[in-house]
Amino acid sequence: MQPHWRQCALGILALLLVNLLGARIPLLIRDGIDELQVTFGFDQIAQYSLVVLVLASVMWILRMASRIFLFGVGRQVEFDLKQRIFQHLLTMEPSYFATNTIGELISRATSDVDNIRRLLGFAVLSIANTLFAYAFTVPVMLSLSVRLTVVALLVYPVMLVLVRLFSDRLRNQQLRVQESTSRLSELIQEDLSGISLIKIYAQEDNERQAFAELNDDLLDANLTLARTRNTLFPLLGGLASISLLLILATGAGAIADGFLSVGDFVAMVLYVERLVFPTALLGFTITAYQRGEVSIDRVEAILMSQPKIADAPTLQALPGDAIRGQLEARNLMFTYPDSQEPALNGVSFTAYPGETVAIVGPIGAGKSTLANALPRLLDIAPGQLFLDGQDITQLPLVDLRSAIAYVPQESFLFSTTINNNIRYGEPLAELSEVKYAAKLAQIAPEIGNFPIQYDRVVGERGITF
Repeated sequence: MQPHWRQCALGILALLLVNLLGARIPLLIRDGIDELQVTFGFDQIAQYSLVVLVLASVMWILRMASRIFLFGVGRQVEFDLKQRIFQHLLTMEPSYFATNTIGELISRATSDVDNIRRLLGFAVLSIANTLFAYAFTVPVMLSLSVRLTVVALLVYPVMLVLVRLFSDRLRNQQLRVQESTSRLSELIQEDLSGISLIKIYAQEDNERQAFAELNDDLLDANLTLARTRNTLFPLLGGLASISLLLILATGAGAIADGFLSVGDFVAMVLYVERLVFPTALLGFTITAYQRGEVSIDRVEAILMSQPKIADAPTLQALPGDAIRGQLEARNLMFTYPDSQEPALNGVSFTAYPGETVAIVGPIGAGKSTLANALPRLLDIAPGQLFLDGQDITQLPLVDLRSAIAYVPQESFLFSTTINNNIRYGEPLAELSEVKYAAKLAQIAPEIGNFPIQYDRVVGERGITF
């Protein structure tokens, strides 16, 4: 929230003023009732009613302002977090996405960020409002009647104990719900991406059963959380209402004994009513807080992970017009993190500019590993791979990769036009350059068969091809 502290301060200031006015209105009503007991007049009623109406209207405006400011902060943080997560994921190496599934990452970037938004909007507003309500209401109640105030607040320590007892349980159950949601999202994403294979091998029933099991686990997690919430929240609301019953029961005797005026009694009832709502809302605030707390941990797990492949502190420039294209490997070694055997073991070669070099070998020999090592898609140690005599680990990643034309083993097409797919590496390339590239790739005749040719939109992962 730190970048938006001014907006937060304005929202909390508006809540402060709302609660100051809220503490003043019952006293105004008290004065009116006591005065009307002495000299009754409709003009006095109209006067007090008008003042209360004005103050209530100002409260409404300020409360709306507090919501706009604080909920706006929640939305802004949501926007900022999504930007940060996406930008951070773009810096991570491909191996990161092998150990962190796409469905899980999508769930954290959407539902978890949404929970953080609620924490910084609704939960902050509710907590600040509750603190101000107690800070301004309780002292005035004590000034009216210490005895009635103590009676009315007797149940509140019990409420705090209940909240403390249920807090850890709610947090653990909320974590289970969010993890179950992530697993379900992961299965949906994976199955929709591989729908053709599912149908070819007639595995619809197996996938349906797998989905049903995960969905059942999510249902059970949600019901468990709901049972806990539906036990705690009514208890909090009921205990808050008991304080009103206690003051009604003891207030009549205080009036009869002359310790309390009718106006004071009405003011006390109004003050207790003022505390009932924020106290009863405490349950929902706890839920928003617990969800946000869990989600912050899950989002931080992404943002705290550092890319293993990054630009070195001291970089050597790689001017594009000076690249000759000599590649050299010197005793190249690489072992995948989850393997005991090296994929590349002591590989040495030199590929000179203009040469065509073929690398052959059985599956698992390290061909793809070597191809991925050249543009530093793998975390290669320094002093092993060189481009034109320069260590590739000391070259800017953007310069290195811009100098390499790379056709992956599995082609990937973006859901955009043919034109944009061909010029993806050079987004500003002219259409003539795109057509020339298509001609070299021998796909130009196929593109010419489409009515709108290079403006045809390619379906997701090239499904329309």
